[in-house]
Amino acid sequence: MRPLLVNVPSYGSHLGSIPLGLLYIISSSRTRGHDVALLDGALFSNARAFEKRLFETDFDVLGLSAMTHNIGEAERIARLVQEKRPGTTVIIGGVHASTVPEEVTAECPDCYVMAGEGEEAFPAFLNAVAGKASLADVAGLFYREDGVLKSNPPKAISDLDALPFPAYDLADFSKYTVGVHGLFFMRKPLTTLVTSRGCPFKCSFCAKTALTGYSWRARSAENVLSEIELLVRKYGIREIHFEDDNIALKPERLVAICEGLLARRIDITWKCPHGIYAAHLDRNVFDLMRRSGCYSLSFGVESGSDEILAKAGKAADTSAIRRSVEAAHAAGIECIGFFIFGLEGETPETVRRTIDFAKSLPLDWAQFNLCVPFKGTPIRETYLQSGVVTEAALAMYDVDHAIVDLPGLSARDLKAWRLRAFREFYLRPGILVRDLRRIASLDIMRALLYRLRNIWRA
Repeated sequence: MRPLLVNVPSYGSHLGSIPLGLLYIISSSRTRGHDVALLDGALFSNARAFEKRLFETDFDVLGLSAMTHNIGEAERIARLVQEKRPGTTVIIGGVHASTVPEEVTAECPDCYVMAGEGEEAFPAFLNAVAGKASLADVAGLFYREDGVLKSNPPKAISDLDALPFPAYDLADFSKYTVGVHGLFFMRKPLTTLVTSRGCPFKCSFCAKTALTGYSWRARSAENVLSEIELLVRKYGIREIHFEDDNIALKPERLVAICEGLLARRIDITWKCPHGIYAAHLDRNVFDLMRRSGCYSLSFGVESGSDEILAKAGKAADTSAIRRSVEAAHAAGIECIGFFIFGLEGETPETVRRTIDFAKSLPLDWAQFNLCVPFKGTPIRETYLQSGVVTEAALAMYDVDHAIVDLPGLSARDLKAWRLRAFREFYLRPGILVRDLRRIASLDIMRALLYRLRNIWRA
């Protein structure tokens, strides 16, 4: 077989990082005798260029990985391939497919759909397609047999240390020129890395647990350090962005990683741009993180209202958040706050409180997002029942589009409050000048302007 995995494009996105999940699947497939190729759609700015490269590639099994905002593009690509290359086996996976696999199967009835983690399931699927195993034995697979939809329960990978490191030989790190999420970085080449999976917290707005589950599974500090050494010594990586949901859930493991970086004299800078739960960390841990190369942490603050935080299922209140941010700031670490407008219970008064709270914290950056009621999330079910979710195309399911109409706080109101929050936070004396000085390249400038345009136009 000639299998190809595709990271489905989000044309013109201001962000891009190596498709780490697909690289994991490829390396795991290699250990089971399958040579899998990769096409990263994130590197293409338009459909014409992507399709040209796609159909220049020789494949007979196509795997498409997509999120909610680009699942429509994944389905379009699937239909296009089946039209132009009849007989091609197509399978769709990723966060959205893991959340609502039946819906994706209904949209693409001639495709297979895979829910959950793919390192073990995808090579098992290849074996089944080759006639060497049964489809019924492929974890997380949704498929039709004699017109009847069948499904197998997903299976979480219990021992993450047993996984081979991602197939980094397929990644051209020089093509990824902006930092993940926050755009900014200190050194390059840079890459992302995941040290744990799953999240025990049940935030009402989060859809990621559909893919990785609520059970927190962590790699050992030794395993993480070995991968970092490989990245530094073989691929010349100088900065790492940890994409964990909960890298610090067990402080002793994080401490072991930091101490290992120092003991092995591994020269990297690192950050957590995706967010970190840090309410249980003290100043000593933040100091150690700083010494080991950490220069930036993102905090999922979400709201300045304790009532809204409690309804959203957040594990920390505003007092705990303030302590964490102040301790990290005192350790010399850049602090970024993520906020969401439109959570359950939101009013103009709570939005105002959130803006004031953001301005009162020692934050270097603040990202004000709009609530996205992703399918499969508790908040979506609540909003559907109360009728506040605006039916919107899945392409609008991102943090820049207002699709929630709350009583006394319409989608248009939320958008206006968001723009006001950005203005109030960044147009304070010294803040704007300080942040503009951090623009280190033309690529970052382009990405930042694109981001600002999206915020304004959405």
